Amino acid sequence: MPVDTSRSRFTRFITRWRAGEDIRKRDDDKDQRLIATPEQRRRYFVSYRAWIWPHRWNLAWIMSMALVGIGVDLLWPLVQIAILDGVVLNPGLALHDKESQIVFWAGLLVTLTLL
Repeated sequence: MPVDTSRSRFTRFITRWRAGEDIRKRDDDKDQRLIATPEQRRRYFVSYRAWIWPHRWNLAWIMSMALVGIGVDLLWPLVQIAILDGVVLNPGLALHDKESQIVFWAGLLVTLTLL
């Protein structure tokens, strides 16, 4: 059985398109068999759910940690703005106050990083 490469499928497609044939129909029955019926999809869903169900709490933990990581990544620009605009570039703050605020923000960043 010859290999059905993407190049050969594309060549057949171009040939049919130039001939004016309906290019939306499938090449052969093989492609039709790949389309799942609603009943097959339902069976797939049930089997996937049965496979994943014992691991649901681990998956929930992973998803919650992913969301926390996304939230922490969203906080970085806000902390950088607070450090640069509110502390470093603020001419009204004394040097000692700037240092203490930079230490505070650095401690906050280290805490967020360790999460």
